[in-house]
Amino acid sequence: CCIGAALTVNFQPRIGVPLATMLFIIFIAATGWAWYAGTTDDCGCFGSWVERTPKEAMLEDMIILCFLLISWKWNSSFKKWPYFMKEFLVAIAFFVGLSLPLTVGPVIDRITTALTGPAKEGFEIFKLDFPEKDLSVGKHIIIIMATDCPHCRDVMDSLNKIAEEKDLPEVISFVMNNKEQRDDFIFEFDPAFEIYQIKDNDYWRLLGDGEIPRIIIINDGIVIKKWDLVLPDLNSLKAAAAR
Repeated sequence: CCIGAALTVNFQPRIGVPLATMLFIIFIAATGWAWYAGTTDDCGCFGSWVERTPKEAMLEDMIILCFLLISWKWNSSFKKWPYFMKEFLVAIAFFVGLSLPLTVGPVIDRITTALTGPAKEGFEIFKLDFPEKDLSVGKHIIIIMATDCPHCRDVMDSLNKIAEEKDLPEVISFVMNNKEQRDDFIFEFDPAFEIYQIKDNDYWRLLGDGEIPRIIIINDGIVIKKWDLVLPDLNSLKAAAAR
C-alpha cells in the first residue's frame, strides 16, 4: 500500500520505483517457482472471488511490471501536488497496509480466539464450499492433513482403521497438495478414505491454531469435537459421534 501510494502521487519515485520493481521481480520468481514445482493450483490473492493459476498470476505480474516502468518514465500528473500532501497520503497508505492483516484473514480469527476463547463444542459452524458432498447434512469425520507431513504419514494405519470402522461416520480428508502429490500419496499408502484438495485459505482457516493431523467430527454442519496432532482412540470417536 505504501509503495503503491507513493508511486501514484509521484512521491520519491527514485526510491519507490526500484522497491516496487524488486517486489514484482520477487513475486514473479515466487509464482514462477510455484508454476514449475506444481505446489499449488490456485495462486489468487482474493480468496474465492478470483481463482488464478501460478502461470496466470506470473503473467499478470509481468504486465504490471511493464506498466510500472512505463509510468515511471512518463507520469507527471502529480508533480504539482504539495510535498506535505504527498507525505500525508503515503503515511495513510502505510498505516492502512499495516492494519489490513489485523482486520482480514485468519489473523483476526486468532485474535478473536485469544480474546474470547475457542468456540464451545456444538456451537461452531463448519464452513466450507465443497460441491462434492453436502457437509451440512449428517455426520462426518474430517481430517485436515498434508501428504508431505511426516506425522500424518506415520499415523496412516491408524487413520485407515478409523475410516474402516463401520460404527463411525464417513471419513473425508482435506489437503492443500496438488493432484500429482495426492496421487503419489494414494499410491504409497492406499488410504481408506477420500482425499480432496481445497483452497489454501480454506485449509488454513479450518486448521486455525491447530496442528495436523486435525480430526473434526461434524453433525449437520456443526463441529462436535476436534483433536489435534494426537489421534483419538476409536471409543472416543464413537462417543463423540454418538452425540
